[in-house]
Amino acid sequence: MSVSSIAAQKQFPVLLVQKDGISDAVRQKIAAIKPNKVYIIGLQEVITADVENQVARIIGLAATDLVRIGGADRYATSLAVAQYFNLGSSGQTVCVATGNHFPDALAGSVYAAKHKSPIILAGSSLSEQAVDYLKAGKPDEAAIFGGESVVGKNIEQQLGQLVGQ
Repeated sequence: MSVSSIAAQKQFPVLLVQKDGISDAVRQKIAAIKPNKVYIIGLQEVITADVENQVARIIGLAATDLVRIGGADRYATSLAVAQYFNLGSSGQTVCVATGNHFPDALAGSVYAAKHKSPIILAGSSLSEQAVDYLKAGKPDEAAIFGGESVVGKNIEQQLGQLVGQ
């Protein structure tokens, strides 16, 4: 979900793979698209080097054309995606969704793409790294995907303190 807004903005396809391999359908799609760069979202604990090697062989990409973006967990990965693609720069909207379930982030990805915004995944609160990222980016507004039972009031309060600083 972390890459969905940038993928929509740039019209990049998002292909889901297993941890250790690529299905025939995904293999065929990659061969048909023939991308000149592939972004792998998640570190090797999530998507192994075997997948990376399979992608490279399918289309003959050099190692420099395979870009892996990830963090220690899904929350850090969402932040790494935002940082890599320089999303949420000053004066923009930041979008927050739970990292525990995907439907809200998926539904909000179109909104985030339209506003050229990152989707930052949160647990019970925003991580210290997410807070630092938001302080540096100085967003003008925040959108929360999901109700209070999914993204707690404390996150809304954290965002309220960070927006417009």
